[in-house]
Amino acid sequence: MNKRIVVIAFLVFLFNNVFAQDRYYRYWIELKDKDSSFSVHHPEQFLSAKAIARRTKYNLPINQTDWPVNKKYTQQISSTGFRIIHTSRWLNALTVQTINKNLIDSLKKFSFITNIKSFGELKFSDDENQPEKKLDINEAISVLETKFEDGKKKKVDTSFYGKSYAQINMLNMQKLHQLGFMGDGITIAVIDAGFNNANKLPIFKQQFDSSRVIGTKDFVEGNNNVFDDDDHGMSVWSCMAACLPNQLVGTSPKANFWLLRSEYAATESPIEEAHWLAAAEFADSVGVDIINSSLGYNQFDDKSLSHVYKDLDGKTTIITRAANMAAQKGILVLNSAGNEGDNEWRYIAAPADAQNIITVGGVDAQNMYASFSSIGPSADKRIKPDVVAMGEDVWVASSSGTIYQGNGTSYSCPIMTGVAACLLQSNPNKTNAEIIASLQKSSSQYYAPDKYLGYGVPDAFLANKMLGGDHLHPLKKDNILDVCSLNDNKIHVTVFVRSPQKIKIIIEDAQQLQSPVLIKEEVDCKVSGINRVGISKISKLPKGIFAVYVHSKDGVSSCLFENK
Repeated sequence: MNKRIVVIAFLVFLFNNVFAQDRYYRYWIELKDKDSSFSVHHPEQFLSAKAIARRTKYNLPINQTDWPVNKKYTQQISSTGFRIIHTSRWLNALTVQTINKNLIDSLKKFSFITNIKSFGELKFSDDENQPEKKLDINEAISVLETKFEDGKKKKVDTSFYGKSYAQINMLNMQKLHQLGFMGDGITIAVIDAGFNNANKLPIFKQQFDSSRVIGTKDFVEGNNNVFDDDDHGMSVWSCMAACLPNQLVGTSPKANFWLLRSEYAATESPIEEAHWLAAAEFADSVGVDIINSSLGYNQFDDKSLSHVYKDLDGKTTIITRAANMAAQKGILVLNSAGNEGDNEWRYIAAPADAQNIITVGGVDAQNMYASFSSIGPSADKRIKPDVVAMGEDVWVASSSGTIYQGNGTSYSCPIMTGVAACLLQSNPNKTNAEIIASLQKSSSQYYAPDKYLGYGVPDAFLANKMLGGDHLHPLKKDNILDVCSLNDNKIHVTVFVRSPQKIKIIIEDAQQLQSPVLIKEEVDCKVSGINRVGISKISKLPKGIFAVYVHSKDGVSSCLFENK
């Protein structure tokens, strides 16, 4: 054969098989069954001691979702030429990658594969191993001076919290901190896009000096360095972990943290849902108590792979199924609602639709709905978001070490995560379901949840009382836990009763000798334990101090209430 023809043929072959292969093709592969050689009676064979301990604490079953993926299946799939990126014991699936688009056809012969889903194409130029472009956040966002117009009226020393006082005070968190609950002993996994420079910033120095950063892991690049990537996770983390008195203090500055990267900020691809799943399973294995996720997915760069609203039914998307599994394994999961409220999509994004997790929306400093905060309900009509915290003009840390005001449910979520950590610390024997219920029931519109704020803004101090964690004032059978006015302008009384019953509420003027009765109403307490009932409009009372009496089968209890 002519040498020239041979050379041309070789170049054509080289171009078609090397230079033309400038993209990755990634797939989600679901498997039929697990390796039956494992037994739920010997969990030490496949679960870490910390994962077993959490299941024991909450009396959770150990089942086949805890078993590893069948090694024989992974070996057979690898033998075809696929690179396995992640394996998922929870969903019995693999995430794989190849540069050969046609290689997927080779999997048709395997009867143990039940489903294959494309994660789309990724150009080499978009490879996660390439450095991300970072914005100088100080150029993008103007730093505003915080104002505390009512600072002189506060009994709490606001100087300790510095600029973060408003976001702490909104949730009545300073009272929990004063009781000594700042997250000690609680481990939080922060799953996000990166924590650029966090290991060098003064605002986190105490965390590293006190060894509260237990570890790091990057599920995008497959290493342990999360400090050279995007800075979104760093700002998110500051809402919980910042500990720079008089400047910025987070809601749980004494908690322990795992910093996990699952998001590649430069692109939006469904493989990031698989990264999140891998991070959540890792979090389970290292024994975390809480997952904070300020991430959400609905629209991808490849529009054909995007989710639609009906997918947000709490059971469809990979990341939502992952969040559900994390909750089933005893991890308290908090996820941001999303920032789509003022655009065409409007709704929450996955995994905010997951069941048995806390989805957090955003409000401004006046407790009013922040227009960008994604709304509910979920596609199956459940209340979402569950609760809200400050998401507009939130003070957070930047990668250059300054403090700035940012917007997003990415920040309201970690603020709430810190609250949950302190409640867990104060109430170590309570279940996650009880923690969630206390946040909902203590919230500003628990009586009429809606698609914008869910149950509203929680009162962390009241939630702690509801859980029985007020160690200075232990919960008694006839306690009045709280009397206040909420968004509906009614007087709301929170009581603890031994059994469902009718109670009589009497409000008298505490400053008059005759103590005339101003309000007298009978209401139903529908459940044993904590009940929060609304009675007459607050407008029926003048300004002043009043005595509140509750007559129940358990006896008579009383407290003072100030109508300001």
